[in-house]
Amino acid sequence: MTWHSLSPSIALRSFEDVGCVVTSATDGHGYLGYKRADKKFDESPASSSFVPEQGRTVHVAVPIREADTEIGVRLCVICYVGGQEEPRKFWAAKGQSGVQFDIPESTKSVSVLLRVQGRGALTIAEPVVHYGVELSSWQATLPLIPGQRLHLEVDTVSTLGLHHSALARVQFISEDGEALQPSTDLALSAELGTYFYLDTDCKDQLSTASLDVTPDPQASALCLTGRQWKEKNRTLVLGVPRLRQVESVLHEDILTQTLNWLKFLPSESRLIVLYTTAPPVGHPTLSLRPNRLAEEYRRLGIEVIFFPFSRIADEQRITDSGIVQFSRTEIDQVNELLFQRKGRNNLFICSSFPDICALTTIDLLKSAGWATMYEVRDEMEEFNRVGYSKWFDPELERQVVNRVDNVVTVSPRLAQKIHTISRGTADPVVVQNAAPPALIRQGKFLRTRHAVNERLRHRIIGYMGHLTDSWFDWDLVISCARENPDFSFEIIGHGMPKNLELPENIEFLGPRTHEEFVEISRRWLVGLIPFQPTPLTYAVDPNKIYEYLAVGLRTVTAPMGSVSFCPSTYIYDQPDDFPRVLRQAVEDAFTDQEIEAINAYILSAGWENRAKTMLMIARLEGQAK
Repeated sequence: MTWHSLSPSIALRSFEDVGCVVTSATDGHGYLGYKRADKKFDESPASSSFVPEQGRTVHVAVPIREADTEIGVRLCVICYVGGQEEPRKFWAAKGQSGVQFDIPESTKSVSVLLRVQGRGALTIAEPVVHYGVELSSWQATLPLIPGQRLHLEVDTVSTLGLHHSALARVQFISEDGEALQPSTDLALSAELGTYFYLDTDCKDQLSTASLDVTPDPQASALCLTGRQWKEKNRTLVLGVPRLRQVESVLHEDILTQTLNWLKFLPSESRLIVLYTTAPPVGHPTLSLRPNRLAEEYRRLGIEVIFFPFSRIADEQRITDSGIVQFSRTEIDQVNELLFQRKGRNNLFICSSFPDICALTTIDLLKSAGWATMYEVRDEMEEFNRVGYSKWFDPELERQVVNRVDNVVTVSPRLAQKIHTISRGTADPVVVQNAAPPALIRQGKFLRTRHAVNERLRHRIIGYMGHLTDSWFDWDLVISCARENPDFSFEIIGHGMPKNLELPENIEFLGPRTHEEFVEISRRWLVGLIPFQPTPLTYAVDPNKIYEYLAVGLRTVTAPMGSVSFCPSTYIYDQPDDFPRVLRQAVEDAFTDQEIEAINAYILSAGWENRAKTMLMIARLEGQAK
């Protein structure tokens, strides 16, 4: 057995297929040692836990396969150096099962220890050791064959599973050593230049980031530089990046085929072009208002071209529903063909992305008789003020507002802003967000008297959405839970802040799909939208209120968006009012009339209805009835 219990209260059982099952019988702590059976941590062990490579940066992790919530572990790696020097101890930070450090010179042997705290059981595997280069000091230069499309792979390992926490800056170099124009396959930042994100979603496991890229025809070398984007995570680059020629259909051929589809699209076909800050249609985890509406336009028989904020890969060009997607860097090529289409059976929608490309495209297509619209989903000026959406220019937004035929906003506050910046010339229409049609269908059985009666037995309060403390008011919810122990809370979502101490009556369930949400919400009586009171949140029209209504829930929310128009909605104007309003929402009698009102409202608040409303406002010729 390679793991040894160094404390009487910790029992070990070894299984070939799963590793070691560790059982702790006390609330205190004890230690496990890897390849050592004695407790003299200040003395070098009989055998090293792994072979130390002096001066190298190493990542050591102990995979925890299964664990009770009442037992915690913390990893320690001890390096025993020559001479009379004290051993060097490297502890993993709380919440991390791995640790990265530079092995000290003269290290003779290494011990891996695991501190076990509390009662319960867990299953552990053998330590995993990777040597590499700390991302902040990593650089690589790879020779290229000019004119070839390339596939690049980079292996990394990280201490935390933080999405988009590490990236590689990319520069193509000519044979003379001069920097060349950036590739349109890559994201571009004024601060970073061209870059791509490394895969760091899984902590303590080897991850591989891959990229297909077409370099400048004159490029003879590819230079990569590491950048740790979120400092809490530590990333190690392993080995040398792998580079090979892409053997599939060339990118240029696929782009040409897609442009030819547009070139030969019949002039009588209805076409909507969406220029957005949203992710590509078909993104595995994120679908914003433009994505939802694009799918509904397509179901209504309208051709759709989608410009997402991020770059489009070849396999994303045409979605399963027939939506055609282009990268923003290709807009000039697309506009040449769009300009050849005339008349108001064509609609251009700028969705919360009023940059210079949107402005010039609006001018171009209006001259060809197109209908144009500005859709305002967020308070972009406020995003810019707090450090996001650095591209935003209020003057460009004002010019877009003054040029388009129609403006649609998701909330009255945003409508008032547009009315103000246009000096009263614009007359925005509020078109709220909506619930997915599939969720409305799936939640039908929860919008019934029987479902309400079952929920009254549980009286659980729930939340589903992003959990960042930038807008989720954790202090408010935690203090309310502590002051009201008869309430039970269940939290679903991504972006959970680290080191939160949740009271016993708040349970974090992690991310869940809409299908899982439907099942979990059977127990909920009230859904929460506890956002902090800021200009950002006041302007938001939260999708989750429609999702709550789709499964028959009341909502307790901060004042924002169009929530005051929704049934079964309890609004607290000040944070101090939150506990009182929440208790009222829990304890008010749930009448049959309220259930009928929820059903009547949500059946008209699906994305299909919103899409038809948008088409009616735009007066797109030949629109679906």
